[in-house]
Formats: sequence, C-alpha cells, structure tokens
Amino acid sequence: MLKKEFKNILGIVAEYNPFHNGHKYQIEYCKKIGKADVVVAVMSGNFSQRGEPAILDKWNRAEMALKNGVDLVIELPFYYSCNGSSIFAKGAMKTLSFIGCVNNICFGIEGKAYEKIIEVSNLLKEETNEFSTFIKESIKNGESYPRTVEKAVIASLGDEYAGLFTPNNLLAMEYLKYTELFEKRNSANTIGNIEKNFLNIIHIDRNNVDHNSTNIDDDKEFNSGKSIRKILESKRFQRIDTFHNRSEIEVKRLCDMLKVPLETGEILLRNSEDLNGDRHKNLYSILQYKLMCEPLGKSQSKSVSEGMENLFKKHIRNSSPEEFINHVTCKRYTSARIRRAMIHFILGIENDYSQDEYVRILGFTDNGARLLKQIKKDKSNSAPIVTNVNKHRDERANIEEKVDLYIDIKATDLYNLISGRDLYKNSDFVKKPVIITHQH
Repeated sequence: MLKKEFKNILGIVAEYNPFHNGHKYQIEYCKKIGKADVVVAVMSGNFSQRGEPAILDKWNRAEMALKNGVDLVIELPFYYSCNGSSIFAKGAMKTLSFIGCVNNICFGIEGKAYEKIIEVSNLLKEETNEFSTFIKESIKNGESYPRTVEKAVIASLGDEYAGLFTPNNLLAMEYLKYTELFEKRNSANTIGNIEKNFLNIIHIDRNNVDHNSTNIDDDKEFNSGKSIRKILESKRFQRIDTFHNRSEIEVKRLCDMLKVPLETGEILLRNSEDLNGDRHKNLYSILQYKLMCEPLGKSQSKSVSEGMENLFKKHIRNSSPEEFINHVTCKRYTSARIRRAMIHFILGIENDYSQDEYVRILGFTDNGARLLKQIKKDKSNSAPIVTNVNKHRDERANIEEKVDLYIDIKATDLYNLISGRDLYKNSDFVKKPVIITHQH
C-alpha cells in the first residue's frame, strides 16, 4: 500500500563518475528548492559522454547515488550517453519524460549566465535558415560542431556571448532546448496532482571548481570528477589495500582527500581491483584488431566520416591510445568525438541503426519503489519500464537487434571485457537492479 502520493518529482541528468560531494550538494539544494518528494536520476551507463570507460560500472555508480539522496536511477541508453552534447541532452530529457511524472529539472551552469543560456537555447530551438547555413558552412570548412555553434551564436547575438560555451553551459542550453518533450508527454500523461505542461527549471551555479580541472585542491569545497578520476587511476591509489583491511579513520581520510561521501569511498575501495587495469589500452587494442580485420567503410559506422576513416587507417599502428588520439584529433574532430567514434565502430553502430524507447531501471530506494508502483498504477509512462532484460527481450523477440537495449548490452560486454571482469556474472542478462532500503 502506498504511504503517500508523490507530487513533486525532481529529475537530474548525471554521470556520477564517480559520485562526489558536488553531486550530493546539487541533490540537497535542488530538492529543497523544488520541494521534491523524490529524486530521479538519468545516469550514463558504462561509457561517458566524452567516450571514456567509466571509473566503475553503472551498478556501483547507481549504488553510490542511491545511498546519497537519489531514489530512482534510470540508465541513459548508450547511443545518447556516448554522443555529442545535443544528442546526449535530447536522450536524457526524452528518458525523463517517458515516466510522465517529472515536474522539476535541475542542472548546473557556470559563470552565473542563466539568462544568456536561455537566449542561446531559444536560438538553437528556432534554428533559422541563416543560423543553420552558418553552421553547415563552418563544418564544411573544418570547424568542430561545438566551436561552430559558438561562432554562430556570437554572430547572431554579439561578442558578449564569447566564453559562455563551457561543457556544462552547452548541456544546459540543450536541456532547455528539449524541455518541450515534457510538454508533449505531460499533456497526455499526468500523475497525481501534477499540472499539465508544467516543468520547473532549477539551475545551480558551479563557481567552486572548473569542470575540466585535474587538480585536487584542499582549500576548495569540491573537486571535479576529472581530478578525482586522475587520482583513482594513479599508482598512488592503486597501492591502497582493499576496504576490508582499512580502518574507518583511514577510509574517512581518503574521502576527505577526494571530497566524496563515505559511501562512495567504501564502494571505490570495495572495487579497488577494477581500478588497476588499463581500460583505455585494452579498448585501443580491440580497435586495432577490428580495423585490421574489418576496414572502415563510409556506410559502415554511424559516427565515422570519410575524413576520420582515413585518419584512423593512417595512425592505427600507433603504440598507445593517447598517441593515436593525439594524431587523429584536429580542428574538425575533437578528442571526445574521436573516442566516441572508436567505441561506436567497435560496437558496430551502423548508419541504419534504429532506436527503441524504454526506461531501463538500474536501482531504487524504498521511495523509488513506491514511485515505480505509482507510475504503473496511473499508467503515466509512455515507454516500457525494464527491470528484467531477459523478460523484455522475450516480449520483443521479433524486433531486429539494432535497437538501443541491445547496444546497451553489447556496451556492457565491451566494458567488462576491457576491465578484465567476468563476462557472465557482470552481464546485463544476469545483473539485477540495485535495491537500497530504509533511505529517507
């Protein structure tokens, strides 16, 4: 029996790579501002938006979130999570809109520039002929997409918009651009007393730490995810024994250094062996082998253009992934786009790739379980809710295996392979949602 009807549901898009104190602050702040009863996070799976293997798998990162204020974790399908900012944001907003009950959205921005971000988002949404032509011509001349959008916005709105296009601000612009998805979904599907076509936008200023900072600063309140990953992937962390041999004081000291919650520290130490391998090197080796066996073709890989194909072939015998990426990165192709293209090619995401709609549950708390029950009772979801991959696969056995869920499964297999993990025990067919009880 439901204890209460949830009226305010907060939606967050995240990677939690790993979950740190900045994420915890965001949840607490936005939950308070939105007076939220429950928090839903759409989280990237095993590969990040920049095309890198996550520091830990999606199940461990979901557990971190569920122990620190999130009530329901939904996986952002691989096609969206490992892609450019526009596709990433569209997929995230679509996925949140599918459950038909989110009425608060929260995201971070930099530079206290929310009004300007709204203006740019409106410009992106309108996409006039002049704006579109400028972008197409710039890309033809060898500019990367992010740099092209920045130039087009400055040309349309003025020089005062220069410097606005940080990674978090770019995502914020795209999130705002796709808020219309909620208007379309919520007009047909509502839960409880949620007003139709209502979506409260909550932004939080990120002024304490640079998103791309790699420095651990004892004087600052938060560390960036990138700086934490740098420590975790270093020999300094790899020398740390497993959690079972560490005292609570030492674990707390580690968490204070990284600026992560205690639960994150415990999960990291519990999985310390998974941090010792070189996933990037292993991923590159698979790419080398596949390129040698299956030469790239224009019609073969969705993310690889003809020019990128030639660069791949030219430099595939470089000795390290860093050397390969440095040689292939250029004015037109950012390093993030190169990394994403590498993974897309390995997974065989082709030009005729078809997309499916579903809500893949990675974990939930007591409140999350109640929310799922309420969604199913009110039939507010506009896409199937998947808690059991095997059951979902059996029900949709006649569907061609070029849909998101099957790509997610292959991405998990690839992640396990490059991490040296048991392919069966850690398979999406075997793993079950993380359940955290007594979280209030």
